[in-house]
Amino acid sequence: MNRSEGIPLMEEISAVAMAVQNMYLTASAYGLAGYWGTGGPTFWPEAREDFGLEGEDMLMGFFYVAKPATDQWPAGKRDTMEDKVAWITE
Repeated sequence: MNRSEGIPLMEEISAVAMAVQNMYLTASAYGLAGYWGTGGPTFWPEAREDFGLEGEDMLMGFFYVAKPATDQWPAGKRDTMEDKVAWITE
């Protein structure tokens, strides 16, 4: 998208990150593993041509999906929401 169209770059990058998070959550819900990697060809100049990118377009990485090697998922180690969120009521 052309910067002159008025959408801030930060919003576009954030939208991609949210879309990747949704893909990860969907993959997990189906018992699949997911990984977003931004290495390797992400920054190769020839990759721009391979993916038809022009102008200010950016390749933002690759999202890999696979069947896990095991059915034993690690247990979550999250604190409660109350330990993370402060509600402002005024």
